Amino acid sequence: MKVIIPLAGPDFIQKGGIVKSELLYNGEEILHHILKKRRWYKDIPSENYIFIFIDDLLTRKFFNSKVTNWFPSSKAIFLSEYTKGAALTALSGLLY
Repeated sequence: MKVIIPLAGPDFIQKGGIVKSELLYNGEEILHHILKKRRWYKDIPSENYIFIFIDDLLTRKFFNSKVTNWFPSSKAIFLSEYTKGAALTALSGLLY
C-alpha cells in the first residue's frame, strides 16, 4: 500500500514562514502525531510514503529535516504550482 500525503495547499506555509505541520499537538509536530495514530502506521514501510508539497525553500527544508527523520526512505514530490484541489494533488503521487 502506498500512502500519499498531499501537503501542497496554499495554507501549508503560514504567515511568518511557519510550516503548518510543524505546529505542536500534545508536544509533538502535528503531522507526525496524526500519521502515527493511523491503524496501518506500523505496517507500512517508510519507502511507501509519498509526500506532496508546493516547491518552496521552506517545504524542501521541512521534508529534508523533519519528514526524512520520521520516514527515512519516504519520497517527496514538489509541485511548481498549486493544483485545483487535494484530489488532483494526490494524483501527482502516482508518479512513484
